[in-house]
Amino acid sequence: MIEIGKERTLTRGTRKAASTMELVAGILVLSWLVRSILGISQYSETLLLMALGFGLLGDLLKTNLSRGHVRAASSLLGNIAFWSLTTIILILFLGWIAGLQSDTLPAIFYSNVPNLAIATIFFGLASVIIGQFSPLVKGLRATGPPIFLGQAATVDMGETKLSTKVDSIGLPVRKPRKTVGCVVTGDLNAVFETPMGTVNARIAGPATTFGVPFRGTKATGEQVTRVTGKRLNDLIGETQVETTMVGETEIEVDLPPFVHFDRDQFQESVDVGPVSVKRGPRGQTIKIGPISIDADEDSEKWFSRRYWGKHGRFSTWWSVKGMRDTSYISSSGDTVKAKWNGSSLELGHGSMKLKVGSDGFTYSPQELETYTPLHTLKVTQDKVTLNTKTFTLDIVGSRVILRAEDGSKSTDSSPLARDLRALLADTAKKQVSDVLEGLPIELDEMLGGTEELLKKYA
Repeated sequence: MIEIGKERTLTRGTRKAASTMELVAGILVLSWLVRSILGISQYSETLLLMALGFGLLGDLLKTNLSRGHVRAASSLLGNIAFWSLTTIILILFLGWIAGLQSDTLPAIFYSNVPNLAIATIFFGLASVIIGQFSPLVKGLRATGPPIFLGQAATVDMGETKLSTKVDSIGLPVRKPRKTVGCVVTGDLNAVFETPMGTVNARIAGPATTFGVPFRGTKATGEQVTRVTGKRLNDLIGETQVETTMVGETEIEVDLPPFVHFDRDQFQESVDVGPVSVKRGPRGQTIKIGPISIDADEDSEKWFSRRYWGKHGRFSTWWSVKGMRDTSYISSSGDTVKAKWNGSSLELGHGSMKLKVGSDGFTYSPQELETYTPLHTLKVTQDKVTLNTKTFTLDIVGSRVILRAEDGSKSTDSSPLARDLRALLADTAKKQVSDVLEGLPIELDEMLGGTEELLKKYA
């Protein structure tokens, strides 16, 4: 089985190899620190040379090869510059440690510090200059390996269950150095567990997902052709990644006029004079005047760390966006928002809002309100209010207040208030059930029952 975010690639393999090299280098440095205890003082120079060699190899293996030859050359030179700088710092630190141990560092290391300083400056500048000749690709792209998602392949996202409606192909969505999502070719079904019952939704495929760990088997060429009618290379070339997300600015703060801050559930940006920092689904970019730097570090992985506005693979942020219409599902914080086929849902903190066509309801532990273009009905523990085009009815305690075009009338009657409250509370539950099932809310029974009770106790 292959899971989105954990697919095996050459980049993933080289990262593991680089980590192994750095681990070996670290062990060699630790061995040098306790060389007297281990009785290997005579190998002091050899241990440090081997440690630096493994460290250099680890840094070279971190070269980014996914963005073309020019960017690869820039990455390689930058890694060499970084190794040279860290080597200078390590030599100075280990020299100090050796002095504490009444020992000296082999002369070969001190004699090469000037050369390492020159290398740091030369390779660092060369990396920056060469990098400017390569266009900075910020777009997300669909790539392989393709994943076969059988019918009803399900992902549990907490209160939401996502599944494929038909056999589909999943293409991992990548940006340089990491997988951030998946494009699913077929329709997706969503089941939301809400305080008032189950809500079902459908996102028409193809759909772009972020932070959703779909799992399946590696698709063969025959499966790709059977499911999509296209060859793999053609499918990858034609597949677009939907990055248009729906969100509104969530916070407002007072800032100096030269500082500009903007944030929504999908992206945040800060501009301070000539310095601009943006972080979002496309990664993180730092721009200083005309120079752009791709600062999307490995530590900010969607599928491994809880960062980027507390977003992450198993954190609370994920999204699904249909590419043929405006349908979407987005989870941010403890809130889930969804829109599909004329319906919308907001769910979180024990409350919810559901609208199907022009009918809908809102629920919280304190109140329940249903509505259509012709009425609103609000039920709380202490009060029930029914608003229609022709009258408004309030029930508070034993008092019943009726307001209409011809005037208002107030009555103190515990039996009338009790019966009206029971009728309207049951009606509200029935209307909620109709909305959950996608049925239009019928008002005749409610209005007829209300009129009957008012006449009965008149």
